[in-house]
Amino acid sequence: GRLVARIEGKRMKKPVHLILHAETLYIGAAGTGSILAYDIPDKPPHGKLKARAVIDGKLKAPSGFAIGPDGDLYVAERIDQRVRRFSLDGKKKGTFIEGLPDMPEFLVHVPDRN
Repeated sequence: GRLVARIEGKRMKKPVHLILHAETLYIGAAGTGSILAYDIPDKPPHGKLKARAVIDGKLKAPSGFAIGPDGDLYVAERIDQRVRRFSLDGKKKGTFIEGLPDMPEFLVHVPDRN
């Protein structure tokens, strides 16, 4: 393939993780403590693209994230050694796990709690 577009912006510093969920690409930006989202258009994009902030600067070194079976976003934070829970529109829903013995790096799966 060839590069036809690039997602850029002041919030896009140190991208660490990507998730494609439905028609939206979610991007973790460790350098700004943010989770960004880019809604993929029907036609191939061109040039410089902008992603919207879902969680804007509220995270301490996000290192990975996953979307759980409940549709919520679970974000690993390296500095606070925890996993936080947010709605897909960025509303804080609390801490999922805290006091981890090491800095979390990556989330792949969040189990169903039922």
